[in-house]
Amino acid sequence: MRYNFLVKVKIAPRIYDPQAVTIEKSLKKLSYPVIEVRMGKIFEIGIDALSEEKARLLAQEIAAKVLSNPVFEVYELEPVK
Repeated sequence: MRYNFLVKVKIAPRIYDPQAVTIEKSLKKLSYPVIEVRMGKIFEIGIDALSEEKARLLAQEIAAKVLSNPVFEVYELEPVK
């Protein structure tokens, strides 16, 4: 059966994100009431597995080993219905 997941990867909170800081400054100059900007990327993956739990475990492994760098990024996994 096919299970779909969104993997949201972003720079970890403790890591300086120069692109986000530049965007934040630009938005503030334009008078937008922005408090913080964080950059990231989103992947949608479809996994063929026997159960949702097995698919989730595979998606977590893919997110941790391939789609993100644990040194400076964090990820969230979200099922897509």
